[in-house]
Amino acid sequence: MYTLEHPRQLVSVIIPTYNYGHFVLSTIDSVNKQDYPYIEIIVIDDGSTDNTQEILGSLPTIIYVRQENQGLSAARNHGINLAKGKYLQFLDADDLLGQSSIRKRVEYLEKNLYKNAVICRSTFFYNSILSENPLLRIHEWYQPESNSIDLALYYFNIAPPHAFLIRKSVIDEFSLK
Repeated sequence: MYTLEHPRQLVSVIIPTYNYGHFVLSTIDSVNKQDYPYIEIIVIDDGSTDNTQEILGSLPTIIYVRQENQGLSAARNHGINLAKGKYLQFLDADDLLGQSSIRKRVEYLEKNLYKNAVICRSTFFYNSILSENPLLRIHEWYQPESNSIDLALYYFNIAPPHAFLIRKSVIDEFSLK
């Protein structure tokens, strides 16, 4: 994981959770299996009433914060305020990352300093009525033309939050602190 030798390249993975104790360890495990070493994991428990606190409260590899239920946006914002990374990766508590996901996107942003975010492909799991085995649906997300990015972000689902790796400096620049 993260060492103080390379804080410039740290990725803060922010995972809000609410009553997802049955999924969140798999999400954390997918982050721990990344082939990129400079990662901090921040889990914001948004007042879960299930066993989330017992599951996560003693994990030494994460920053765990429990707050009163305030909703998904407030939990993500709390994670942003705690993040020390140059880059932010948002995950919901039932998302999984491919093993090279973070490394490939950090490499892209490090080579393309004029870009503020990069989007990756996503795979969605869902259960068929006829089978208990999860089925997969792969989605590729495409960047809109540069003159229509604002419209695409406002009105269209160009990608889910977990598909983005974002420079924290952009969020800091536009946040209302």
